[in-house]
Amino acid sequence: MSWISSPIKSSLWKVLFFLVVILVTSTLIYLNTNSPFWTFFSIIVLIISVHDFLTPTTYQLTEETVSSKNTFFHRKKNWSSLGSYWIDKNGIFLSPFNQRCRLEGYRGLYLRFSGTDRQLVMNFVKRKFDEQNSND
Repeated sequence: MSWISSPIKSSLWKVLFFLVVILVTSTLIYLNTNSPFWTFFSIIVLIISVHDFLTPTTYQLTEETVSSKNTFFHRKKNWSSLGSYWIDKNGIFLSPFNQRCRLEGYRGLYLRFSGTDRQLVMNFVKRKFDEQNSND
């Protein structure tokens, strides 16, 4: 199962807000530093910080692995390395830990529902964790 999620296409007001933030921030930085370098640098940092929102992400769930791939990053995990999952209104977070942990945000994988059938993804993930728990 695979799908492409592109949040920028589904939220025009967030795009407009982001453009306003870039414009205001870069203007303030230029007025304070009079440096085109620092102005350009601030724009690049802002764009990189929200790259998940700006670039489409391809998700792929197979019987062996789960992966997410966007313009800058490719992350792939084996189902056997995942310990738990958490569902929210926008997606599923796959964690390598059995319980909530402060490190899971850095080591886990978030699957956004946009671009696919929410129920289909939830059923697939639940089935994989049920299979994994029954093998233990």
